[in-house]
Amino acid sequence: MQLTAEQYQTAVSRVLSVLNRFDLLGLEPGRTGGAPDGEYSTEAAALVRVMVKNGEIDFDQVRRTWLEWLGDDLSRLPKAVADDLVRQLNEEFRRVGVE
Repeated sequence: MQLTAEQYQTAVSRVLSVLNRFDLLGLEPGRTGGAPDGEYSTEAAALVRVMVKNGEIDFDQVRRTWLEWLGDDLSRLPKAVADDLVRQLNEEFRRVGVE
């Protein structure tokens, strides 16, 4: 799959919003007293690159990316939360291709 520069930026923004909602490290990005809104932007871009290459992402790919960039393997994450995270990431990524 190929994205235009604009689609890529939109995808990163959408993935970042999912990561901010899940806030896997408890940093409260964008909230008063929390981390900056773009705290997970590097990880969002890395996840989008995986999705561009593979068409979607699975939890193992999310886990490996998180481990590489943040040193956390997300092993503590309940399966239901992991599944919901992956579902939302893929939904937001797919939306970019149809807009």
